[in-house]
Amino acid sequence: MLSIIAALSFYAAPFSATYAFGQVPQMTGFAISPNGEMIAMGYYDDAYGIRVYDLETSEVIDSWEVAGHLAISSFFWKRNDLLIFSVKSYESAIAVQFGMSGLLAKKLGEEEIIQLYDGDHRKVVDQDNILAILPDDPNHILVMYITDFRKGHGVYRINVDNPSQHETVIRPEPRVVGYVADRTGQVRGRIHVQNDGDLSWTLKKPERGWRNVTRRLNNEEVFFDVYGFPDDLRYAYVGSNHETDTIALYLYDIETGKFGEQLFHDPMSDLYDIVQRRSDGVVVGAKYADSRVRIQWLEAVEEERRDRRLRENFGAEYVEMLAITPDETTAAYAVETGSRPERLVVFDFEENHFYELPSLYPELDDVELATVVSTTYKARDGLDIPAFVTLPPGINRLDEARGLPFVVLPHGGPNARDFASFDWLPQFIAFRGYGVLQMNFRGSRGYGQEFMEQGDREWGQAMQDDITDGTKWLIAEGYADPDLIAIGGMSYGGYAALMGAAKEPDLYRCTTSINGVTDLVELLKDASPALRRATRSMIGRLWGDRKMLRDNSPTQRAADISVPVLLVQSQRDRRVPRRQAHLMRDALNEAGGDVTYVELKNGNHHLTVGNNRIIMLRALEDFLYDCLDTYDSQ
Repeated sequence: MLSIIAALSFYAAPFSATYAFGQVPQMTGFAISPNGEMIAMGYYDDAYGIRVYDLETSEVIDSWEVAGHLAISSFFWKRNDLLIFSVKSYESAIAVQFGMSGLLAKKLGEEEIIQLYDGDHRKVVDQDNILAILPDDPNHILVMYITDFRKGHGVYRINVDNPSQHETVIRPEPRVVGYVADRTGQVRGRIHVQNDGDLSWTLKKPERGWRNVTRRLNNEEVFFDVYGFPDDLRYAYVGSNHETDTIALYLYDIETGKFGEQLFHDPMSDLYDIVQRRSDGVVVGAKYADSRVRIQWLEAVEEERRDRRLRENFGAEYVEMLAITPDETTAAYAVETGSRPERLVVFDFEENHFYELPSLYPELDDVELATVVSTTYKARDGLDIPAFVTLPPGINRLDEARGLPFVVLPHGGPNARDFASFDWLPQFIAFRGYGVLQMNFRGSRGYGQEFMEQGDREWGQAMQDDITDGTKWLIAEGYADPDLIAIGGMSYGGYAALMGAAKEPDLYRCTTSINGVTDLVELLKDASPALRRATRSMIGRLWGDRKMLRDNSPTQRAADISVPVLLVQSQRDRRVPRRQAHLMRDALNEAGGDVTYVELKNGNHHLTVGNNRIIMLRALEDFLYDCLDTYDSQ
C-alpha cells in the first residue's frame, strides 16, 4: 500500500492553505472487490475518475475518467470483473433542475463504458437509487427510478451484462416516492406523499399485502422511519419518538401493526442509523451522537472487537466499517482521531494486517490543525445551545483564548447539525488565526423532537437569536475581541449571516453568504407546490405568512446592513437558485451597501466541482483580511 500512496503523490509545491484545505479530497471513494484482491479508488483531477489497484502488488490494473460535466457520486463492485458507478450531470439546465443521474458499468480490462440507462435516458430521472446489489445474483441489480413524474417511482431489475433488459418488479404508482428492500432484494417498504405533503410508510405483510403503518400512530406529528429489516418477514427495525423525545429504536411487528421491544434509546441524541449482522440482518449496533457519531453495540459481536482494536491501534475516537468482502476476511474502515481528516484503512483479518490508504487531504498530513472544543451556552430564554469552538493552532483550551478575532459560522439546513470532527471550512479559518464559533441552534437535528420543533417558522427570529446569543457569549467570556467579529455561512448559514448583519449592525464587522437564501417569499414562489407543503411548518406559508417572510428576508433588510458583504454563489446550485444571490446583490447596491459578488462557474451547492472551494477560500481570505485586519502570514 505504500506504493499506492506514492503513486498518488506529486511534486511538493510551496504550501498553500487555500489549496490544502480547499481542494476536493484527492480520494473521493473506494470499494473492495468481492475476492478482497483489488481496491477501486475514486479521484478528482480536472475530471472524476476511478483507478483499480491490485492489493498485493499495489499496481494500477485499470483506470478511466468520465466526461468533464459528470461527477461520480458512488461506485461498487458487482463482480470481481465488473464495477458499477453512479454519475450526475452539471451541464444542462434540466439536469441541474431535476437532478438527473444514471448508472454506468465498466468491465476490467475493456475500454467500453456501458450505459445502464433504460431506453431514452433523457426521460429517466435519478436512476442511481440502488435498492439492492443482489450479491447472490451475479448478473442483476435492483434499482428504483422514475420516468414520468405523474406516475411515480417503479422498481426494476437491471441486467448488468445486457443493459437493455430492465425487468419491471413493481410498476410505477402515483405518489410513491421511495421503496426500501432488505439485503436479499425483497422490497418490503414504500413511502407515499399524502395530499398535505407529509410522508407515510406502508410495509409489506408476510403474504398479505401492504399495511399503512404511520396512520396507526396516535399522534400524526410523531416521527416514524424504517431503518432496516431482519430476515424474518414479519418484522422491521423502526425509529420512533412516540414514547420518548429523542428517536428510539424498536422491533416493529408488521403483522399486528404494533411496536415491540425498545432496542435502543439515548435521552440526549436521536437514533442516527443501525448496524446489522450480515448473515441474517439482525441489528447488533445503534448509531447516535454527542460531539460526534458513536456506535452503541447491543451485544458482544466481532464487529465491536474489531472496532476496539482499530481504535487502540490508531489512537482513534471513532471507527466505522464502510465495506467488507462477502467472506468477511477483508474490510475497509474510516478512522477519526481528534479534529484531523478521517483516515481510511483496509483490515485483512486473516493476515492480521492493516493497510492505510492515501490521505484525503495530503497537504495537511504534517500541518498542525486547530483544536475543536465542545461546549454549551444559554440562549436568552434559558435553552442550552450545544456549540463548538475551533481555536487557532497553538491554542488548545478554551480558557487560553483571550480577545481573539472570531468568525461566527452557523450551519446550513437548518434541520442539520455540526459535529466536532474535521470540517475544511472552519479549519481553514482557524488556520488563518481566527477563532470559529459553530452552534447547533434550536431547529437543529439530532437532539430530539422538541428541540427541532422549536425552530419551526423561526427563520430570522428565535433561531437567529440563538446565534446572536452565542456571539454575545463569546464576548462576555472574554474569548472574542468585540470589535473583531465576523459572521458567515453556507446555505441556511449564509441566510443567517445576512440576517445577523441586518438585525445586529453593531455586533459584526462584516458578513459572508455562500449559496445562501436571501428572499423567503421568492424562494417559496419558485418552489413546487409539493415542496411548499413540505416546508410549511419549517419556513411558513407563502400567502398566510407573507408579512413574516418579508420581514425576515435579507433582501428586504438590505438598508439595515451597514457592514461589507461578500456574496459567493454557485452557478448551478440546485438547492438555492442563483437568482437568490442576484436579488441580494441588487438590493444591497440599491441601498448603497458595500457588496462583493463572486460567482463560481459550474459550481454546485456543496462546492465539490472543480476548484470552486479554492476560489471561494481565496475570496474569503482577502475579505476577512480587509474586514478584521488580522492576517496571519503563514
